[in-house]
Amino acid sequence: MSKLKFQFNWGWAMLLVFLTFMSTFLYLFYKSMQYAKNYDLVVDDYYTAELQYGEELKKIHAADTMRIPVRIIEDSAGVEVVFPPYIPPTRVKGTVTLFKPDNKKLDQTLDLRLDTAGRMHISKEKFTFGRWDVILRWQIDSTEYVKKEKLYIR
Repeated sequence: MSKLKFQFNWGWAMLLVFLTFMSTFLYLFYKSMQYAKNYDLVVDDYYTAELQYGEELKKIHAADTMRIPVRIIEDSAGVEVVFPPYIPPTRVKGTVTLFKPDNKKLDQTLDLRLDTAGRMHISKEKFTFGRWDVILRWQIDSTEYVKKEKLYIR
């Protein structure tokens, strides 16, 4: 009986290179799909939101031109909304929207409840690690305002 001898030549080398390349590519594809995030739409109906964007810009401009602007501050205990002292807290009505761009399920809308000093504290427990957009909408008498702030919670 004759023995079959295996000879390693350029054909086998090409097959080995091709199999290594394909297995590396498939592994990287698999790992990237594990870390893929679900980025939801910010607004479900873009057409209606676009029609209202001019009004939104007027409200943002009104907030930016206040004598002392409203501040949204991140601290170690959470996020604090600070109104200027010349605005009586009882005249302010509005909402605070906490928007997480990479997870729509974590979005929250809170009623704006100011204490006697014109502050509202939002506990850090309402946030998870990462980027958050805080959208503050409020009304004083008949004037409406909007302030948007990007926060990075650690």
